[in-house]
Amino acid sequence: MRQIFWRAHTDTTKKGDSIVSRIVYNRKKIFSYLLFLIFVGFGVAYWYTGGGIIESIAPSEGVTKPMDTETQQAVADGTAVYKIGVVTWPGYLGGQYFNGGMAASMKSRYYTEYGFLVEFVLLDDFDISRNKFSKGEIDMLWITFDSAPAETGGQFIKNVDGKLVFGADWSRGGDAIVAVHGINSVQDLRGKRVAVAMFTPSHTFLIKMLEAARMTEADVEIVGVRDALVAAERFIRGSVDAAVVWSPSDAECREAIARSSVLINSKQASNIIADGFYASSRMYNQNFDHLCDIYEGWMIGSAELNTSNSARNAAIDILIDDLAFPPDYAPEALGVVRWLTHGDNKNIFGLNRNYNGVTAGDLYNDMSVYYEKYSEVPKPIPAWREGHTTKVIRAVDRRGTLRGGNHAAEGGFSFSSPQRSDYEREVIAADFVPVNFTTGSSRLDDNAKALLDIQFGSRIQQFGNTRIKITGHTDNTGTNATNIRLSKARAKSAKDYLVSKYRLDPDRILVTGEGSSSPVATNSTEAGRRQNRRIELALLK
Repeated sequence: MRQIFWRAHTDTTKKGDSIVSRIVYNRKKIFSYLLFLIFVGFGVAYWYTGGGIIESIAPSEGVTKPMDTETQQAVADGTAVYKIGVVTWPGYLGGQYFNGGMAASMKSRYYTEYGFLVEFVLLDDFDISRNKFSKGEIDMLWITFDSAPAETGGQFIKNVDGKLVFGADWSRGGDAIVAVHGINSVQDLRGKRVAVAMFTPSHTFLIKMLEAARMTEADVEIVGVRDALVAAERFIRGSVDAAVVWSPSDAECREAIARSSVLINSKQASNIIADGFYASSRMYNQNFDHLCDIYEGWMIGSAELNTSNSARNAAIDILIDDLAFPPDYAPEALGVVRWLTHGDNKNIFGLNRNYNGVTAGDLYNDMSVYYEKYSEVPKPIPAWREGHTTKVIRAVDRRGTLRGGNHAAEGGFSFSSPQRSDYEREVIAADFVPVNFTTGSSRLDDNAKALLDIQFGSRIQQFGNTRIKITGHTDNTGTNATNIRLSKARAKSAKDYLVSKYRLDPDRILVTGEGSSSPVATNSTEAGRRQNRRIELALLK
């Protein structure tokens, strides 16, 4: 349910052809233009009323780039053309770059190497995109694995009976929470008004941030809006304390609101939002070989983007010419995603037994639990196994064309040796595990390890590019010096276990101990002392 990266609803992609496209081209004035359009009655937005939703620019019916005459003739002569629905987001550049842009063209590598045409259709409006897919006007459509449970029980599986077939990218900076001065951690959001686009990746991002701080949506005042651009607009006009926004709106928010800041973004929370593609049953059943070709070409394009400056320069041209990105921002946009390779897809679709990181199924199943409680989400939410297939990835893997280092999976994040200043970083979010250490012992028993896995395992992986500080605590038994040493030893035991289990860079995790100085319960009872023998994990800015 990917919302927009840079919203531009217009029937043309040429800069300057309309007021809306000029808004896109001049991003520094985008919000003033939006307000102008509202006030002159352009009919593209309406204001928030009593718990309702602010609408943003009126949706387009789908923007396509025109085919040249030669390509039109090829289509008339029977050359197959497959339509892929996308939004304005750099994560899809693997396929768009391989295609030579958005338009179907005989110059595309899809045509020269596979003999068919691919056309990317810009569908920034969610409802319109799903409607076109359901009507068979689109062969493949974007979706994020985390927000898929909010819709797979409705339009997709029941009405279209297609499959999620591969992943395109991880968001690595495209999602962010901005907050006013004085909100320095997720815990500081308690009781505050937060604007978020519901049932979208923005919603997922907020839920995961709250979860990391042992909070829920009930701890904040949710202001539901249509999309991330509206969330940013609400923040800029001062009606909310925080908002989940998309880059580059985070920069716009900080420029507009003095002393505001980015609380956290998906560069730090590196494995929470992942885009993938859904293929219709017609595409999957009747054109399976071509579907495999689309995936193969896409992965070749992604591998080249990850390794070649010339490929990235070509991608910048596509962002500017086909997607109307501002020329000064387009190069930066390449830095907010990780284009998934074939190796990455094998990992996240569970085809590599040695991979123990975040999978697409993890993201889907995790959010399914949350969305079960919302009446707006169609029920029942189908099981992950019903809505995806690994057949395409496995078929292409057998071809042997995606071998070598360029197609390998992403390695783990590396960190520099921790400095004293790292221990003094601000805490984004913190949580604790009441590990039942035996008095005087730092040994983790099997129950303690299970607690660490349940409470911290997935979080450590989802926030893969974030430093972690583990703090050990004791009860008041023993001397202060003894307890300081013991609390550090307990934190180190937790670090050693997590580093080994999840193959983490040891430099990522900082270890400290506070002895008995920070009790969470009374030390006058055994039950209280047991609670005080604990480990705290904090995500650091």
